[in-house]
Amino acid sequence: MKPIWQGRKTPLQMGLRGCAVEDWLDSPCLFGDLNRVGGQIALKSDLIERHLPEIYACLPESTGAASELLGLVADAKGFQANQDDAEPLLSAGRSISDDLLLLAPDAKTQNWVLKAGLLAFPSHWALHEKMGRPMSDIHAPVPGYAKTLEAPVNRFLHAMKSEGISVRMNWTLQVGKALFTPSSSDVEIQNPDDIPDNLYLRAERQTFRKLPETGWIVFGIGTHIAPLGLWQDAPEMLSGLQDAVVDLSPEMRAYRGMHRYEAAFHKYVDSIANRQVGRD
Repeated sequence: MKPIWQGRKTPLQMGLRGCAVEDWLDSPCLFGDLNRVGGQIALKSDLIERHLPEIYACLPESTGAASELLGLVADAKGFQANQDDAEPLLSAGRSISDDLLLLAPDAKTQNWVLKAGLLAFPSHWALHEKMGRPMSDIHAPVPGYAKTLEAPVNRFLHAMKSEGISVRMNWTLQVGKALFTPSSSDVEIQNPDDIPDNLYLRAERQTFRKLPETGWIVFGIGTHIAPLGLWQDAPEMLSGLQDAVVDLSPEMRAYRGMHRYEAAFHKYVDSIANRQVGRD
């Protein structure tokens, strides 16, 4: 696997590339888990039953765009969409592993506003707190977003054409393997020996597709996760990840809660590197 942090000195880069229609949804696991898609669909179904108000919201004006999205998802996944579906976004989202959010343009502010979403696997944010808010407000807590990314993101969204799909990658580290994480954990890792089984690399494959009829934008999030122990025999991978962590600003490390495990993480990676030197 090519490291997702390679060539990126900061996470505040769009890093967009084109995506074929057939690769839009349910991408294979970045970390080799052949059961990722099926397992996440099953987990999402369970979350819909137990946590629907926390993971699903659909403002009344989004019905048309949600129905259009359901048609595209049905075409991509090979099932028949019910055009009279009362909850088209829910039907579209529960059939795939990716989370789906709908953004609409605001003619007055020239910003893009979150109008609907099925977000089963949030990474430390709550859908109901962001509904109806523009992208600038949603990302306000992210260090450096307003200065570095807000203008490029708005330009990109306004310039999008319905003929193409774009994709980007994002990554972070988290304690534990939970996918449904609307809030950050207070659990700390102080022992380096606990890192390989308890600290996870979490990657998001984020896609952008403009709906041809309504002009709204579908923001898709495919979540991939693996324990750092997966790379205990690949010290170059762990060292690259360590460099990426060091390159983050103090503000970004604080935003990601890295103080809860950072010291143990560095000791663990250094021990792996020293072990490799001993073998050589």
